[in-house]
Amino acid sequence: AVKPASKNLKDDGRGASSAFRRACVVAVPHEAPAQSFSCPISLLFGNYTTCASTETSTVTPNNTRSTTGCLSTGGAPFNRAQCNYTAGTLPVPFQFSVTATQYKITNTTGSQMTVDSFSCRFQTSATITGACTQTVTPFFAIIDIGARMTVNNPQASGSYSGTFTVNTNIP
Repeated sequence: AVKPASKNLKDDGRGASSAFRRACVVAVPHEAPAQSFSCPISLLFGNYTTCASTETSTVTPNNTRSTTGCLSTGGAPFNRAQCNYTAGTLPVPFQFSVTATQYKITNTTGSQMTVDSFSCRFQTSATITGACTQTVTPFFAIIDIGARMTVNNPQASGSYSGTFTVNTNIP
């Protein structure tokens, strides 16, 4: 005599056996949410009144601004850059860097200023401040980026813009 397959399984009152439900749960694939990376806030130095010597202005990852010598700041806003990383369901190693030592920003007439000395603050479960090259394994990270800008003497007036490269390696 052939025994019915359901005879070895106990019905738990929900229309299927516990053993069958466990087998289905194991068989269902699980997809982790995708990782994401974005830089929604740009580095902004503000405006300045130049003076008789070449000076620098620094915007820090903590979003403060300082100048050297006779360089004075104007009323325009300034801001550190900010990037955001989300790992999804599980934390995975995430590599981040600003690798070039300097970048140029340019106005419409071709005058340039140098942006260098990048520094970063990684806000994860612990805050790491310093070099802009880090490997972290967080669920999320907020990366604040600051830098130094050199204002030459003479420096042409105008609105200056440029880009710097943020490298990421997200497995």
